[in-house]
Amino acid sequence: GPMVLDTGFAQSEMTPNLLTFLQERQGKKLIYCGASTFSSVSQSLLRSIIALASLCPSWDFVVSLGGASALEKLANGSLPVNLCLLSWAPQLALLQRADCAIINGGPHTITECVHYEVPMLVVPMSKDDQRGNAVRASYHGLGIVRAIEDCCEQTLLGDLKALLGEPVYRENLARM
Repeated sequence: GPMVLDTGFAQSEMTPNLLTFLQERQGKKLIYCGASTFSSVSQSLLRSIIALASLCPSWDFVVSLGGASALEKLANGSLPVNLCLLSWAPQLALLQRADCAIINGGPHTITECVHYEVPMLVVPMSKDDQRGNAVRASYHGLGIVRAIEDCCEQTLLGDLKALLGEPVYRENLARM
């Protein structure tokens, strides 16, 4: 069976700000960005995600920095209204709602995305298991792999359009 403990991950784990964000923006595509590794490795990727949110007002982005606290440094001013940037977010509760995810390829997050049938854009940050996991996710048609150096707003936009628009990713996830 799945290696995901799926009990009680509901609104109790969500902060009031996150709950309000999700309630106010219902009906839009939700993109979850589990960016704990991104925040320490690639500020440029996070800035690209913030810029992408400005380009795509019909999508909502929740970006979790995995405990990183330099939120204001990343934002360089105000954030787009469709982006919620958090030091920490309840990943399982968000994946239950997400239409796709941007992740680094850690084995637990990939397993959770498979469990909740969330297509993924995998951007490996390290040379260890993340790259191998990313290749496996791509091989099985569960998502798209993108090298960190190739991530810009336009590339991310194309990848997310494919993940959100092509049913084959969800079909492959459902078969897993």
